[in-house]
Amino acid sequence: MRRMLRFPAPFVAAFLLFAVAHACLAPIGENGVANAPDERAHVTYARLLAAGHIPAPSDDCEAYGCEWHHPPLMHALGSALLPLGERRMRALPIAIGALCVVLVWIGGRICAPDEPRVAGIACAFAALIPSHIAVLSAFNNDGLEELCCSAALVLLLTTIRSGAGLRRSALLGAAVGAACLTKVSGLLLLPVTAAALLLARRRGRATATLLRAAAVAGVIALAIAGWWYVRNAALYHDPTLLPTFDAHHAHTGKSDRLVAASGWTRYLLKCADFAFHGFWAVYGAPELAPGGARVAVPKPAYAGAAGVTLAAVAGFALRLKRRRTAPAGQSDSLAVLSAFAALVAALFVAFFVRYYQPQARYLYPAMLPICVFLSFGWTGLFGGRRARIADGILIGFLILVDAAFLKFVAPY
Repeated sequence: MRRMLRFPAPFVAAFLLFAVAHACLAPIGENGVANAPDERAHVTYARLLAAGHIPAPSDDCEAYGCEWHHPPLMHALGSALLPLGERRMRALPIAIGALCVVLVWIGGRICAPDEPRVAGIACAFAALIPSHIAVLSAFNNDGLEELCCSAALVLLLTTIRSGAGLRRSALLGAAVGAACLTKVSGLLLLPVTAAALLLARRRGRATATLLRAAAVAGVIALAIAGWWYVRNAALYHDPTLLPTFDAHHAHTGKSDRLVAASGWTRYLLKCADFAFHGFWAVYGAPELAPGGARVAVPKPAYAGAAGVTLAAVAGFALRLKRRRTAPAGQSDSLAVLSAFAALVAALFVAFFVRYYQPQARYLYPAMLPICVFLSFGWTGLFGGRRARIADGILIGFLILVDAAFLKFVAPY
């Protein structure tokens, strides 16, 4: 077990195995909660780009889908795969998902260089959480956004520890720019990047070097993604298209009806329940999606998931009590990951407060911090002689739920 946790390869292989199985089983383009969410609309976006048309708010949603508010990077990449057919287009998000798993492992190694087990368990979470596998094996832009954000976070953590070289700064700018050209949530990287550079300065990095790094990263990010937001401002007077999206959906999917019927407390509890199930494993049939209903895997799976979550929270609390003994630089790394995760969570809450759409995939830009935090908690609670047994139980549980999950994505 310890040897397996030292390298990402076994978990990447497991992710690929389950992701390919899900991609082969899940119906093409159906809109379920976890079963290829909005895939048909994303594929249509790619087709429109291939034909030379960028989707617009004026397009008919019934004919073109309602993904026009998203930046076009993933759809531009996917358009090159259209001749292969819709099912084979899923190879792209699967490859992206494998890279996401590797980046989680790298992030864990940076945060805990003296505890290789932290990186291994974080990698296991990223590779084996069933809903994560399901979403990243369908054609959509969630995986690419996660990849870009994870890459940017890894580069920021490395900058804090090792300094800001020209090459690293250029890669950071490319990651941030690509994130902003994939989903609007990529903009959340901007304040986190500024905060990380300030932390690097506090650790003794030269101010001039950091300013040069910020300039290089900023210019490259602007060159990659700036045109999209300038275009939207010129055409629609709305750089992000979020207010325009809200106006177009003024009478659909809002939370008002549910809040009026049950009150805010019950509504928020309903959203929390939906998000918890969706984060771990939930299969949504297309005919159930409009009402937010879902077909759950067997209840013991969620009991196990709740147990894992509570164990991780308890273990993280124990680590916080021992924070004085943490290695130098670890606090700064965790602060950067916490800041980004908090911003993503705030955006997620703001969205489901307005729309009844508490889908946990909206948290995927922060999947690296989430998995690292879960791992810190798990390894903090189960150490010493208990580690091998606890890790085996965790990985076995996740694999078992993955296998059960595939039963619910069989074509219907």
